[in-house]
Amino acid sequence: MRALAVGLLLGLAACAGPHTIVPATQPGVGTSTQSAPVRDAMSFKFRTLDDQADPRFNELLGINNLRHLVGFYGNGALLHPNRGYVVFPPYHQINYKDVDFPLAVDTQATSLNNTKIVAGFFLNAYGVILGFTDIKNLLFDYQDPKAQGLGSTTEILGINDSNVAVGFYTSTRLKHQYAFQVKITTGAFKDIVPPRAVDIVATGINGRGDVCGYAKRSTGAVEGFLLRDRAYTFYSYPHATSTRFLGITILDRIVGAYLDKSGKTHGFLLTDPLRPNHTVWQSIDDPNGIGTTTVTSINIHYDLVGYYVDRFGKTHGFMATP
Repeated sequence: MRALAVGLLLGLAACAGPHTIVPATQPGVGTSTQSAPVRDAMSFKFRTLDDQADPRFNELLGINNLRHLVGFYGNGALLHPNRGYVVFPPYHQINYKDVDFPLAVDTQATSLNNTKIVAGFFLNAYGVILGFTDIKNLLFDYQDPKAQGLGSTTEILGINDSNVAVGFYTSTRLKHQYAFQVKITTGAFKDIVPPRAVDIVATGINGRGDVCGYAKRSTGAVEGFLLRDRAYTFYSYPHATSTRFLGITILDRIVGAYLDKSGKTHGFLLTDPLRPNHTVWQSIDDPNGIGTTTVTSINIHYDLVGYYVDRFGKTHGFMATP
């Protein structure tokens, strides 16, 4: 059985909704705010970075402040399994290091912190997807207590320097995806529950404990969310049909991807999301993948990573530097 989600960050088709703020302690309350402007505030230099073990399919999913990157190669087909890796400067092939959970069918490395702990998820031989962490070459698996049985899923998608990780879980008996955070030193799980939302995916957590992700709202819209100080704020890229938050910094600079009305995918950078008069969206496309670009992670230096699909249908990882 090969059920591991290649492109774990695939969006849910929906109509764009308003930018709303919802206190976590008052799940029925929401207030609309003005849309933020779109502006090319920064320019970036793009570089394609692929593990040559499979140059036809690479996704870069995480970057830390040391400019170490994580991702995976292989499209998940029987002869092309997902294989996780970490790569560090100067990003030559010799600098790629495999990250594979023992006896896993597929492995994706999704995130890493500044203490070089790598996190991700893997598919085992029984068809169960489990989260994992790699701490100095010691690997530990994680399963949310509510995701039990064959066909269940627990994916870790982000981790901070306090060793708190976030992700989502589901199973064959559950109808939706549910977000969680886990303290990896204790294994204690905690649900992340934005009000009036289903299919919730937590994708990033910064050093202050602010969490980003995306969810399907009661209106049918797929929107990004930011959880800070027990309050949830929802966002939609202007005129997009869905918006997914995928990475966050200590200053709440957020990256992700949105679908435009023609169905094309673009990355974005969102700055100052909680300062309405200063908030700016910037659309981002790798020049080799305009309309097929997803930005997955950002560090404090404004370095970005992600992936795009070229005109031949090959998927490549990229790094963008300001």
